[in-house]
Amino acid sequence: MTAAGNPDGPRDITLTDPATGATSVMTGAINYGAGPNDSIKLLAGGNPSTPQGGEAQNPIRVQVLDANGVTPVSGATVVLSAIPAVGFSACGNAMTCTVLSDESGEVSTRVTALSAGTMTITAQLAPASYSPAKQVQTTLLATGSSLDLSLSSPSVWIAQGATLDVALSAKVLASGVGIAGRAVNYSITQGTGTLSGVSATTNASGIAITTLHLSAMAAEVDVSACVSPQNSPCRIFHIFAVPASSLRLEPVTGSLQFVAVGQNFQRVTVRALDTAGDPVRGANITFQLLIGRDTGSDPSISIGDTTIQHRPLPVILGSSKAMLVSDVNGLATVQPTNAGISGAITIQGTATSGIASLPFAVQSFGK
Repeated sequence: MTAAGNPDGPRDITLTDPATGATSVMTGAINYGAGPNDSIKLLAGGNPSTPQGGEAQNPIRVQVLDANGVTPVSGATVVLSAIPAVGFSACGNAMTCTVLSDESGEVSTRVTALSAGTMTITAQLAPASYSPAKQVQTTLLATGSSLDLSLSSPSVWIAQGATLDVALSAKVLASGVGIAGRAVNYSITQGTGTLSGVSATTNASGIAITTLHLSAMAAEVDVSACVSPQNSPCRIFHIFAVPASSLRLEPVTGSLQFVAVGQNFQRVTVRALDTAGDPVRGANITFQLLIGRDTGSDPSISIGDTTIQHRPLPVILGSSKAMLVSDVNGLATVQPTNAGISGAITIQGTATSGIASLPFAVQSFGK
């Protein structure tokens, strides 16, 4: 069955018997996105003061939950806005932003302050479907200065033991406008790493970039960025090491799928996080997939009012394994496939990283 896109809320299903033309309506049988009793929660939104024209230090994170206040709701419409306006990274730095929650019910975005002053940032849950819409808010204070420095992603979380390169991007600003041709000096103030250059010159947008190489990262590394020649103002990049014991995994897309035979499965995406919910880059994530075919149920046995039905284990047809590394957003993705096996199949999968484990399942059905 294929369903067209619809606004958030309950929808009816009409069943038709093609032989007789008889119909039956199931009222409110399915729910698109957010339901009328769902809620939205602010997970993270606090920030220190931000330079005008710069990116706030911490992303804004919200979560949509169902009526019990516990179960995440995926596919819910969240509309982001701010007064005065900010730029939302989730929508290409647009000033208004509509995003669907992932399988963990979450929406995350970084914000850029477009003016000086205090901005009120609002996340509304399906405002086109419900009035008044449920919402959460946070504030951001931006300051204007004749010379300032803003860092892109100043806090980064890396899996302990990872070897990788981290781009360190700093933007030199004057009253919110990037300044070209200014030198930015970089130096490691804590921990161990190697910089590709200790000085970089800003481009036409006022951005200077160097690269920090980490080899088998063991502990936190801090890097200062300072505007030359006075080495002022300065700001600090913090690169945190996350031990395997602190890793956890959450589903993003594709963790439970049902498709008709002949259709392609969606990709399965998971996110590596630390215990505080920060995305972790460089985490080794192993996807194990077991391909099988359901053999159906054996005949049932009735004893009085009790019916016992035995469902045999599926016939194992194949398996696959993929070892991936989480990206800058903590994401890793695998594509389930039937590997040339015809007919209906079931794939039982597991994603593991450190002591964290996350199951997923996809199934094709039909002839």
